[in-house]
Amino acid sequence: MVFDSGIGGLGILCEIEKILPNESFVYVADFANAPYGNKTKTEIKEIVLKTLKKYVKKFKPKYLVIACNTATAVCINMVRKIFLKTCVVGCEPAVRLAIKNRKKRILVLCTSATKKYSSYLKKFSDIKVFSPKKLATLVDQNFLKKDEVKKYLEKSLKKFSKKFDAVILGCTHYSLLKNEIEKILKAKSFDGNIGVAKYVESKIEKSIKKKGKTKLISTLKKKKKFLELCYKKIKGEKICVE
Repeated sequence: MVFDSGIGGLGILCEIEKILPNESFVYVADFANAPYGNKTKTEIKEIVLKTLKKYVKKFKPKYLVIACNTATAVCINMVRKIFLKTCVVGCEPAVRLAIKNRKKRILVLCTSATKKYSSYLKKFSDIKVFSPKKLATLVDQNFLKKDEVKKYLEKSLKKFSKKFDAVILGCTHYSLLKNEIEKILKAKSFDGNIGVAKYVESKIEKSIKKKGKTKLISTLKKKKKFLELCYKKIKGEKICVE
């Protein structure tokens, strides 16, 4: 199972699918409670736990990927303690990956909650952390028609243009705007999507089935079609948007 507050985690899901094409997946997008990034720690814990209890009970996954940097920062340890029979994998901003690639001037883009609660980010004293407050919400609303998202990106990020040689996409929603963000900032971007997929591959006992299936779930019924169209677009399939 792959879980996120919206469509951001689809990027991670698609990377895992590439590596493990014979596995079956359930993707849960918690649109009903999104966005997570502007909520308190208590609110995020309550929402994540309530939603996961429902779907873990229903599908009984052996592996649970928290494809949300905010949820990982706030409650990954709690989730692991509660779902002891499930291998729980989180995601964190890929700062070390940028450092490994010899990048020194590093900008981390993440939600307000990740900036406030991530113990991982606090390990790095020489990075700039910035939270574009509306960005995750705009992605969940306008990913198929990006004009409004692009305007917001330009307005929010142009002040950082050419000032950094690396930008960390510390929210899975932002990874879906990789090209747009790199163009504005004139910097190489890094995210943890492939790293999470490879980690899952290292832990899982691979299936010998011919082809796996993917089930998409939206906690908000009216967003189900949107979720399906976004999944197809991210996978590179042709879609028709009416």
